[in-house]
Amino acid sequence: MPKPAAPPLPAKRSRSSSRSVAGTESKRTNNDKDGATSKKAQKHSMDSDDEGVDGGLPFKKKTKSDNRHRFESFSDKIKQVKVNVANRFVKNYTDSPEGGESFFVESLPLWRDLNLTPEFTRYLRESSRYTQSLQQILYHKQLIVDQLVSFLEVPNTPALEPLLNLVTLLARDLQEEFFPYFFRVMETVTKLLKPESDPKRIEWIFNTLTYLFKYLAVQVTKEANETFQ
Repeated sequence: MPKPAAPPLPAKRSRSSSRSVAGTESKRTNNDKDGATSKKAQKHSMDSDDEGVDGGLPFKKKTKSDNRHRFESFSDKIKQVKVNVANRFVKNYTDSPEGGESFFVESLPLWRDLNLTPEFTRYLRESSRYTQSLQQILYHKQLIVDQLVSFLEVPNTPALEPLLNLVTLLARDLQEEFFPYFFRVMETVTKLLKPESDPKRIEWIFNTLTYLFKYLAVQVTKEANETFQ
């Protein structure tokens, strides 16, 4: 009987063919990895947009078109304002200034370093004779309020943030003795709210109003009718 034919041996691949196949497989693997990475990056980007993350800028979210000069109505700007006074007030209301005297006095050298505008420098120069201690503030409170109001009324002042902060700290130092100036200060501050205002400025103004109501809650409650007329 004739012997059965042996099964044919698999054809040997040439080195060039093996390299080609290996290259194809490697390229396919890399493409798959790149695709997965791209999907992850896309998902992370979508998650970041949902959370409103914008490189540490809290007042402006990215839009899909990333249009930095997009028109914003006044109501849109108001939506971006973040006022969270309650928690900070509960935490800090019983705190004492480091010097043990006055929050207002303590803040002056801090703002001197933070705001170098000519307007605020001029305010510091004009008020320095009356703001060295809590005793001076109590004695010259009328003059100090007059100066703050006068500087706040300067249109588009670059010293707005420190001036508003000093208003709240003065109210915190004086408590009920600040109340005779409450309505005048409130009127001045509320007039600063304008449709063209930057969201940061709007936020400073709302925080100031909220702190004034907090620090003078007892007096405001007693004079509620006049306050909300």
